[in-house]
Amino acid sequence: MNFDLPPSGAAPRDNAPTAEASRAAEEKLLKKIKAELEHKGEKAVLRRTHTGHPFLVALGRDSRFNEEITIARQDGRARAMWSWGEALPADIGQAIAAIRRVINPEA
Repeated sequence: MNFDLPPSGAAPRDNAPTAEASRAAEEKLLKKIKAELEHKGEKAVLRRTHTGHPFLVALGRDSRFNEEITIARQDGRARAMWSWGEALPADIGQAIAAIRRVINPEA
């Protein structure tokens, strides 16, 4: 193993996404979910944590059912997650249907 720093000007060895690129992918996914929810007549607000990570607040007709959707990285991809840590379906239509069942259980 070599722990020496690469010479200045050398290409980085790690192909991991930068924090900016990672957050951009997270925000893109959340914006897509937000747009689909709003298209179905639901309300959603995109927010950021104090560290800059985006999250989505899906607003139910009754505030008891408001739900936060966060993002986690799985296999290098951004994945939408429930606030309790379970992954939402990868299919956007199924994810929207699941969110709507939680924020408006009587609908």
